[in-house]
Amino acid sequence: MQSTNLQALSEYRYYIVGELNKLKFSGKDQTPDYHKLQDELTKVSMQLVDYDKSRVKSGVKGRPSIGKGKPVKITLPDEDWQHIDDLMAQGRVKSYADYFRSLHDSSLRDALIF
Repeated sequence: MQSTNLQALSEYRYYIVGELNKLKFSGKDQTPDYHKLQDELTKVSMQLVDYDKSRVKSGVKGRPSIGKGKPVKITLPDEDWQHIDDLMAQGRVKSYADYFRSLHDSSLRDALIF
């Protein structure tokens, strides 16, 4: 797989995850659209797994970087933290990182739309 195809596939996967999170946050995670996106995410993820397997066979170690991680400290009111904790308890987000990544994804989409 050429690196441009890998990049496009990774970006598409990132887009699908953002759309899934948008539906999940709006309470529409039981709709046919949500399930279609889950199926598409599975297909794209399997293509990326196949790519990783081919890299291992060829002796290349690790996965291509999709970004740079940085530690961040955020101060929010207790009510906001409780809201995030409730979302995690409901299974709508997996972690604080998942919540803030989803928030970031949606703000980027909104900025690009308007």
